[in-house]
Amino acid sequence: NPAPFRITTNGGADLTVNALSATLEGDGGINVQSIVVDGVPVPPELTWTGLSRWRMTLSLRPGENDLTLLGLATDGEVSASDSITITSTASFPVPTLLSVDPVEGAAGQTVIIRGADLFAGVEVFFRGVQSPSVQLAPAGHLLVEVPELAAGPAEITARNSGSALSAAIPFALVSQGALFIRGDF
Repeated sequence: NPAPFRITTNGGADLTVNALSATLEGDGGINVQSIVVDGVPVPPELTWTGLSRWRMTLSLRPGENDLTLLGLATDGEVSASDSITITSTASFPVPTLLSVDPVEGAAGQTVIIRGADLFAGVEVFFRGVQSPSVQLAPAGHLLVEVPELAAGPAEITARNSGSALSAAIPFALVSQGALFIRGDF
């Protein structure tokens, strides 16, 4: 008799981990061909360890992660589902800022910040003032709006949720009319 689709890690009960990822195992059910987590197809970390047994590693955010796994049949229709809450007691690492492009700009301008350990929800500060808009691009860099500040040096720092502030990188805030545009004479 085939096993139903279910999470078997921790007996299917909610769990707590001190990491930003967790490995789940389960039974696939006879009609399950693929698994989707919260509407997102599971990344390549999904492994079928037997005819109907699976294992996957999922990225987590600090705090509660309410996850719903959907088992999809060959026609793409949901044939089964199971849910679990995984609480991560870990915190994000402190970001490392490597560069900003351009190295000077005016309030309201968007700059590109490259770095490491940048996560969704990262906050960016210019001279201690939080940017009104920060977007984590798919390539892993940040698109950041320069906040309203007086012209002058404006070191940039960043903080992931629950982390300390990063080391600063230099930036110069210029007044709107002082921006050099190629071709100006």
